[in-house]
Amino acid sequence: MKNSTSKLLTVLSILLGIVAIATSVMSILLYFDKKREEEELERYLEDSIQ
Repeated sequence: MKNSTSKLLTVLSILLGIVAIATSVMSILLYFDKKREEEELERYLEDSIQ
């Protein structure tokens, strides 16, 4: 019983680690995508004013 619980906890820990890494990567990608969109909008607004 103790051995199977230990294996289950190990598997859950690995899965949670993978989820944490994936979440971090998605956050970084979304940040840079938003930053790029803001730069494009700023460029568009500057061009439309001139």
